[in-house]
Amino acid sequence: MRVAIAVAIVLVALLLIADADFTTIIASLVGTPAYSGKVVWITGASSGIGKALAYQLAAANATLILSARREDRLRAVLEDCLRLGAGPASMIQVLDLRESIADMALVVDGTITRVGGRLDVLVLNAGATQRSLAVDMPLDKVRGLFELNFFAAVEHARAALPRLSRDGQLVVTSSFTGKIGTPVSTAYSATKHALQGFFSGLRAELPPGQGVTIVCPGPVRSEIAEAAGFQEADENKMPADRAASLMLAAMWHRLYESWISPHPPLLFLYLGQYLPGLVTLLSERGPGRSRVAAFKAGLDIYSSAAYTHEHATTRT
Repeated sequence: MRVAIAVAIVLVALLLIADADFTTIIASLVGTPAYSGKVVWITGASSGIGKALAYQLAAANATLILSARREDRLRAVLEDCLRLGAGPASMIQVLDLRESIADMALVVDGTITRVGGRLDVLVLNAGATQRSLAVDMPLDKVRGLFELNFFAAVEHARAALPRLSRDGQLVVTSSFTGKIGTPVSTAYSATKHALQGFFSGLRAELPPGQGVTIVCPGPVRSEIAEAAGFQEADENKMPADRAASLMLAAMWHRLYESWISPHPPLLFLYLGQYLPGLVTLLSERGPGRSRVAAFKAGLDIYSSAAYTHEHATTRT
């Protein structure tokens, strides 16, 4: 009994200091990713996790296809990647995903042909977020988020699957909001829930040897909030290079799903998996309510000050 209690205490302690689920942490400590001869296409590669992941894959000698809307930034990232060891055939493909949905098959075929006819990993990382109350968000904005975060990713994957190598892999950047509905980001959360459902179901449709890895990051230091028109503090967010390092480990070991987040969001993910009613109660009466109150008061929802008892109880 004492041994069992000691083991339980150690596991809880490890949980409270970890910044990813146990499987991902173990994967990050085992083996060194090596992608020489592999072609990896990353969307959303001009900043944030996508950019950091590109650098780490370059150091693992991958041949990269880097996509985003901003050509100047992509070219700068590509130059850095080539210096870090990316394959010499690495290239950029400027891509506005929402605008390209109808022509995705042509874009994908042309891009893969340009890089030599091979695609081993498609990282569906591009996306946008939102910060608003559900009642205030126009339906066209909700549709716009779904076009980018969900429909563009689905169509990109569908177009790429016929060209994916026999042991190819789809890597999907979801979010912890794809596991637990999140106030003030309800539409964003809905798009990530949709990704979870589609790509989890897709696994069984793929030929043996191909796979899907879904990555669920919590708050990460990036430009995604700024792009949505909000300035947010980085104090409680994970550095993008750490998130990318854990993501690369999950990719390399072909994990089904990976949770990458600082606490308390990571703890919420665990609670949501095993005690969903408790997480719903906490969201309604605790951190979720504080997040709404902070937003209504015009405060940064990721600042520690936004979650004091005063703001949670007096700001409405």
